Amino acid sequence: MRRARGCHGIGALGRAGFRVHIYGEIFMRFIVFSILVMVANFSYADPWSGWTKVSYIYPYSAGLNIITQYKNTELSSCDNGGRFFLPKTNANYQVLSSAIIAAFIAGKEINFNIDGEGITQPTCSPTLNRLMVR
Repeated sequence: MRRARGCHGIGALGRAGFRVHIYGEIFMRFIVFSILVMVANFSYADPWSGWTKVSYIYPYSAGLNIITQYKNTELSSCDNGGRFFLPKTNANYQVLSSAIIAAFIAGKEINFNIDGEGITQPTCSPTLNRLMVR
């Protein structure tokens, strides 16, 4: 008995179709792997403090230091990990410093983002770059 034309024991795909299927599967695995690698690279984000209160404000010529109830000894080595810095070079310095001072005076909580990029060991006062007040 003769086999029907196009059936080569591999299924209805034939040899060429089988190759396309295998290459397609390899391609899909490559795409999934690439996406996972990209997501892993973006998964490191600058940490947020969580809602906390400002304990002290220390303005000086280079900017504004704040000491908070939030502690992060992996980034900050001064004041038990509670000192953070807003430099005058920040594009939104006036707005951010005003918001920090207002929150401090009103006893409100802030949630700030710490610029942790490139920090391999704790610094005295890591830079904060944005914040929320509630």
